[in-house]
Amino acid sequence: MAKGAASFESAPVARFPIIGQITEPGRAFYPPTTSVTVQAIHDAESIALLVRWHDMSAEKTGKNGPALPVPPEEEELAPAAPPAQESDPFAGLTADPFAQDVADPFAEEAAPAAAPSEFSDAVAIQIPSQVPTGARKPYFIFGDAQNPVDLWFFDMARPEPLQFTGRGSADVAPNDTGDVTGVASYDQGEWSVIFKRPLRPTSDAAFSPGQFMPVAFSVWDGFSRERGNRRGLTVWYSLYVEPEVVPSAVGPMIRTALFILALELIVIGWVRWRRGPRTREELGGGRTQQATTST
Repeated sequence: MAKGAASFESAPVARFPIIGQITEPGRAFYPPTTSVTVQAIHDAESIALLVRWHDMSAEKTGKNGPALPVPPEEEELAPAAPPAQESDPFAGLTADPFAQDVADPFAEEAAPAAAPSEFSDAVAIQIPSQVPTGARKPYFIFGDAQNPVDLWFFDMARPEPLQFTGRGSADVAPNDTGDVTGVASYDQGEWSVIFKRPLRPTSDAAFSPGQFMPVAFSVWDGFSRERGNRRGLTVWYSLYVEPEVVPSAVGPMIRTALFILALELIVIGWVRWRRGPRTREELGGGRTQQATTST
């Protein structure tokens, strides 16, 4: 992972805010993840994205998936805890203060062992299944029936990412083309995940140099029981794949200037050619008239 992350050192860093999915059932009103940072690099054959976000704990056990159901009761806010009743400060005391065991106020209490998480952490990159030809994009919550999306999904309880096709949150199906590979690591409260895919895959949308590709991100926090449609996500953004060789603007400018100069010279020459015979006729007629007058 460290070797792979080093490849992104010179890549620009973009930070995207994470919002709760509160539109459709399975809502997440207070997602713990607030933003993701993304870097992208590519060569002639493939593209890679490095996605990072902060997480208080790494949930590497359990399961997760973009289509896991969320019970309706989990959307409701937890009721406020009842106020603690005041206890009698003198209850349990005896006349002899030395007849009872007194707890050491400076003793450290042993922390209870944390139960294994039922759901693991996860992240997904979302792109359209087909490159949009206009301004219309798929619905940003897992696409729609007319405009599906591809999901590069990484469950942190698994060693490799998975692929899904989304036609809406109620229609997310596996898409096992095997084009997407990746690796993930957790260090000092931060997840780092690298996704890699060919620029021109077998069936999904191709990344073309010099063009923009819509892209969105989703993050699931397993400790908060996020899965399926209960998650934090971003709106659509654009990923621009720079050409390997950026053409210089000097060449086209020089060619344009030479073309304009040649056109002007042609027009000037044509005007002079058209006016040439008429001028000679006018000069010839003037000489004849002058000679007649002098005679």
